Amino acid sequence: MNSPSTNYEFQKMSFPFIQIALGPHDSYKEPYDPAGFVGNKELFDQYLEDHATENHTGVSGDSNTRFPFCCEFHKFIFEDVQNWYTNFPNESEQDKEFAEHPKVDKSNYEGMPDKIARAILYTQYHIEKTINSEDWYDDNTEYFDYVVSSFGYPPVGYGYYLHYLKHLLQNLEGSDSEKNAHKKLLDYIEDQYYTPIEKGEFPDLKSLWAIYEKWLEVFPFNVSYFVALKNVCEKTFFVFLFKEKKTNRYTNWFSAKSRTQAELLEVLTLTTSDLLSKIDSVELLEKGQITDVKSLALELKKSELRIKTDLLFGRFSTGEIEYANTLKEWLAYQKDFFRDIALFITDKPEPENEKQNPEREKIKYLQTEFEKLGFSNLPMVKGKLSENNIERLFGLLSINKTPYQIAMLGYLGFLDLMFESHSKEQTYKTVAKIIKANDRVVKGNCLVLSNQSSENRTIYTAHLHKKDVEKDYQKIKLG
Repeated sequence: MNSPSTNYEFQKMSFPFIQIALGPHDSYKEPYDPAGFVGNKELFDQYLEDHATENHTGVSGDSNTRFPFCCEFHKFIFEDVQNWYTNFPNESEQDKEFAEHPKVDKSNYEGMPDKIARAILYTQYHIEKTINSEDWYDDNTEYFDYVVSSFGYPPVGYGYYLHYLKHLLQNLEGSDSEKNAHKKLLDYIEDQYYTPIEKGEFPDLKSLWAIYEKWLEVFPFNVSYFVALKNVCEKTFFVFLFKEKKTNRYTNWFSAKSRTQAELLEVLTLTTSDLLSKIDSVELLEKGQITDVKSLALELKKSELRIKTDLLFGRFSTGEIEYANTLKEWLAYQKDFFRDIALFITDKPEPENEKQNPEREKIKYLQTEFEKLGFSNLPMVKGKLSENNIERLFGLLSINKTPYQIAMLGYLGFLDLMFESHSKEQTYKTVAKIIKANDRVVKGNCLVLSNQSSENRTIYTAHLHKKDVEKDYQKIKLG
């Protein structure tokens, strides 16, 4: 048998994960004590005493009648497993496989007869205490898995636990509904541990990541609507990858099934439709949250052209074509709408009082540039400020100097929004370009907004304007 180290294949390329391929029995953990049970030790001992009969004396009595020699069932379990242990490993294929494992030491398992007898009794107690609860099925199946996990890996001897657990469920007394529940638990054991399954390939995360990465490239994150979402979506690959996610309440182990390529594509198609359906362009336009319709129409046109080109040259697989067509149609509708609006705005005469007004032009410039970066979607702006109030806010930004401007952008949450999709250095340069300031001055003023920063607070003074910008914002908000 190969040593465990020779079976590990580390794959770390341009993927946000490391994929490790394990060979059979490469992992090992020491077996430990029998799994616990619902309730405390005193209640469990009382349970034994309450069920004591002439043939089942519970925990009291001499060594010949105490558990596991309290009744024929538990005594039989103990002696049957003891016989197996004495002859371990026997000629069975499973025993041979375990015995060949370099870390399987027979001496580790000498307590196995008592462990399995106790595990059966603990499980019986657990079933009887929980069978009428609302989540009895999940509770008990998680408990069975919990006990199985206590056999370590490789799970030497766990087959005896499952064998006698099946016998127990087949013979437990109870009402018709309880017997029906016992049957469902038996079905779970059969499906989970006894039913042969076709050996599937280990999920190829590289192929799944390639599908997801292509979706990230195709989805129009460059369009103003979605700029802030790109950074979030880049970090949520594993949310899309897994299904049937579950945490066992007793082991606290998380388990999930990996989606197939077809399933991942289906989820991405649904996600595409969901994200697009949330955009109401007419409402955004009416609320004044879209101002530069020409630029937006151009963004949409570029994205539409790219998808049309990829479709033309067959760069999408069969499963990808569905979300690509959805994007193509949506972009076409949006582009045509804003193109028509742009023509209307171009033909509309400009008011005399707004012609050749440098201050007015500066305000419009700041508003246009910041809104390209998602300013209108900030929680302190969207739904909180009217179109006129937003204009007044940019008026303040236009007449104040860099420290005040940075303090206001920090207070509104715009800097944090930028940091989510840009590096800090990119953010400093972008903001500096818009407000026409020096990169280093912008950086210094951004840094002093944090109390932990060691930046020179006599040169960079944005922190001194925190109260001012808060008061100004509240005045604007109140009208």
